[in-house]
Amino acid sequence: MHSYRQGVANKSQEASIAGAVAGAHYIRAVAPSYGIPVILHTDHCAKKLLPWLDGMMDADEAYFKEHQEPLFSSHMIDLSEEEVKYNIDTTAKYLKRGAPMKQWLEMVSPLFPFNLSLTDGTKSAPPGPTRGHPAMS
Repeated sequence: MHSYRQGVANKSQEASIAGAVAGAHYIRAVAPSYGIPVILHTDHCAKKLLPWLDGMMDADEAYFKEHQEPLFSSHMIDLSEEEVKYNIDTTAKYLKRGAPMKQWLEMVSPLFPFNLSLTDGTKSAPPGPTRGHPAMS
C-alpha cells in the first residue's frame, strides 16, 4: 500500500505562490475567450506572507519580460500591525520593484483611515488620478 502525503509543504509559502501563479496564468489564458480584460489583485499581504509576495513578484517579472505587463495587476501590502517606519520602508521597496512593470501597490497603514494605491510617480506609472500621489481605494 502506498502512503501519500497530504497537502503540500508551505513553510516558505511555496504552495501559496504556486497556487496564486497557476490561478493567474489560468485567468489570463481563458480571458480572451470571453473577450474581457484581466485585472488581478492580491489582498492583505501581512509581514509573515512577504515570501508569498516575493514569489508572485518573481512571476510578475518573468511574465513582464515576455508580455510587457505583470502577471498580477496590483498587490496589497498590509503591514498595519508593524511599526510605521518598517511599513513605509518595506512598502517603498516593493513599490520600486513593481514600478518598471507599471504595477500598482496598495498599502494599508495605521496612519490613514483608508488604503492607499501607489505608483512611483515616474513616466512609467500607469495613467490615472494618483500619478505618484496617494488615493483612497
